[in-house]
Amino acid sequence: MLQVAISARPAKPITIQDLRQALLEEWVRCPQDSIRGLISSMRRRCQSVINANGNHTRY
Repeated sequence: MLQVAISARPAKPITIQDLRQALLEEWVRCPQDSIRGLISSMRRRCQSVINANGNHTRY
């Protein structure tokens, strides 16, 4: 989610400080429903990793 938002910015961050600032700005813009959806899917995502013995999952 954040990677896509950072990639879509017209001015790409160059320094670590620029990246940190861009991440903070994009985090504030994330829709709360999207964040809730990610949180609610964590149990399923973790179980998928466990079932795959730490190997590749669709996440």
